[in-house]
Amino acid sequence: MSLDSPARSWLLARLAERHAELEQALASEMERPRPDEAVVRRIKREKLAVRDRIAAIERGAEAPPAWLSDAAGAPRPGPAVAAQGQSA
Repeated sequence: MSLDSPARSWLLARLAERHAELEQALASEMERPRPDEAVVRRIKREKLAVRDRIAAIERGAEAPPAWLSDAAGAPRPGPAVAAQGQSA
């Protein structure tokens, strides 16, 4: 998948917006008296995926890995599918 300049710019802008939204969500969660550690981990994981996708696009990677396909806000797979990708 090769992105032309307008599509690339749009995607990078959307990813930057998503990263900022996640940063705000993380800050809000951390302000709570008892932050939910599962929520904190999920937000941090998604922030990292967004950051990695931005870096891949900026360095000209043709196609990001499949596990990054939801970083731009697309629907994510259910828990069973997500758990399969996390086994090491």
